[in-house]
Amino acid sequence: MTTETTAVASHAEAEALILNNIGKGAPVYRPNGERIGQIECVMVSEATRKIVYAVVSFRGQVSLGAKHGRIPWSLLVYSPDFEGYELRIDDTPLGA
Repeated sequence: MTTETTAVASHAEAEALILNNIGKGAPVYRPNGERIGQIECVMVSEATRKIVYAVVSFRGQVSLGAKHGRIPWSLLVYSPDFEGYELRIDDTPLGA
C-alpha cells in the first residue's frame, strides 16, 4: 500500500458516515420563505456522532421529478416561522 493509498484509507476511516432518518420529510425553505424541498435523510459522522450533511430532495418539474443534493448541516437552521429548515445561502440555483 502506497503512502497516498494509506492517506486516502485513513481519511475514509475518519469520515465514516452513518445514514439516519432523523428529520426525514422536514421541509427546507429559502430565507424568503419559498419551499425548495425536503430532507430525505441525514449523514452522521461515526466518529463524532454529529450530523455532517443532509440529503435534500429539491422540487423539480412534475415531469422531471426531484433532484437530490448534499447540504452541509451548518447551512440548515430550524425556523419556527417556517416549521422547517431554512437554508442559509444566497439565491444560487439549487439542485442544478
